[in-house]
Amino acid sequence: MPRSATFSIPPGKRLLPLLLAVVLGAGVPFYLARDKKPAIVMPDASKYIQVSKTVKKNMRFLPGGRLRIDTGFMGNITIEGWDRPQVSVTADIMAWGISTEQAMAHIQQIEPVFQREETEIRILSRHPESFQMGRIDYTIKVPGDRTDMKISSLRGFIAITDVNGWIEGDTVIGYLSLLRLSGYISLRTEEGDILVQLQGNRWEGLQISVVTKKGDIRLFMPTDYHTDLTLITEIGAITSDFPDFMQEGSTTPVLIRTKDEGQFISQKIRDGGPTVVVQTDHGNIDFRKYERDVEEITPRTNAPQTHPPDPEK
Repeated sequence: MPRSATFSIPPGKRLLPLLLAVVLGAGVPFYLARDKKPAIVMPDASKYIQVSKTVKKNMRFLPGGRLRIDTGFMGNITIEGWDRPQVSVTADIMAWGISTEQAMAHIQQIEPVFQREETEIRILSRHPESFQMGRIDYTIKVPGDRTDMKISSLRGFIAITDVNGWIEGDTVIGYLSLLRLSGYISLRTEEGDILVQLQGNRWEGLQISVVTKKGDIRLFMPTDYHTDLTLITEIGAITSDFPDFMQEGSTTPVLIRTKDEGQFISQKIRDGGPTVVVQTDHGNIDFRKYERDVEEITPRTNAPQTHPPDPEK
């Protein structure tokens, strides 16, 4: 199907020349892979003019296919499962500059790229190497059953909801939100918090494993869940309100053990089952009971945003 795009320039004021110009000249080579990880500092976005546009793309996609997302760039990725045999992508593209003309020039240098084969769709972000004056946020709908995914991001949160499949992913700096998933799940962030909500009374599939090197984790698990549970914090604490449970005819509490500077839980819950592994190298884990009839878990809406670098730093 054809792509559609809208374009907008939010109100702003023309700025005085800055001491450090961030203009990227024409002819800078593009790349479609994350070969380098340029340093990014938090900016003062008020110093820039921002322009934006939206690109939409729908592609036929049958259950059992594979989706590869490799931004190599800044921006958030939100993925939701649905019951249609297609992938729907909305790419919100933003760019900044010290003038409207410069911002317009920057936004022409970044765009989403869609590559479709019989059983695989690739979504890539096209941009100059080490470019930091823009971002692309993706909102993607995929078949909820049997969709495999490989996701790579540089800076931005990854949120996945209501999908079954073989899902692997990582982001360098970003929050992970994983709600009501099944299959094989393996995701990690170098720096960022993680939210996990389990559904049903056991994991449907091989396992789920989530890791952050620096960040806190919240795990919500139904009180009648069966699993082999592993929670680890190398430096940090584990808190839990998960109730005692019946195991082999006796009441058993959740056991939080201390080792060195951290804590861990390694325990069969009820009858056991596919493993749930949650780990933070430096942070805390909050293990919470989940009452499915009275609670609804939603991703955090104020996840960290990314903007252009601050030229005064």
